[in-house]
Amino acid sequence: SGFVNQATGEPLGDPGTGILTFGGPFVNPIVKRAENHSTSTSHRAPVRFHSESDTFYFQYMNGTYIPNASLPLSVINNDEDLFVIERYVDGDERLITICYGFGWPGTYAAGKYFDREVFPNLGRYTTGWIIVHWEDTNGDSFVNNPGEGDTYTVIASGN
Repeated sequence: SGFVNQATGEPLGDPGTGILTFGGPFVNPIVKRAENHSTSTSHRAPVRFHSESDTFYFQYMNGTYIPNASLPLSVINNDEDLFVIERYVDGDERLITICYGFGWPGTYAAGKYFDREVFPNLGRYTTGWIIVHWEDTNGDSFVNNPGEGDTYTVIASGN
């Protein structure tokens, strides 16, 4: 826990430090803090998770729904998911990169997408966010890399 204050979720590091973290607000203290309404806007992530009845959503920081960024619980952890990858500079000038899906397959797919698509092209992903729809297109019940049987479709992006 030399990287995050476990009580508050505040990431630790000097200005200019890069922080890459996986997992959503239920399991990751950095994400929980970054998406909390009481966190100052200079430390908030541009996208946040929201749930209502049987549907999960991604919203803008201000609570406005992002078009097409929702899925019913019935498909999550089965054959499709949504994930977000977002990069922003927080109020302490740390470059924060957050990657997670609604369910475990989405988080797994976010890691594979980050490895194959984002990391090799970091110059194009300096700040901003993307939301990607992952589908188990080949039906093998496994999260495959982009281009290796599953479909990854960017459905929204912004700064």
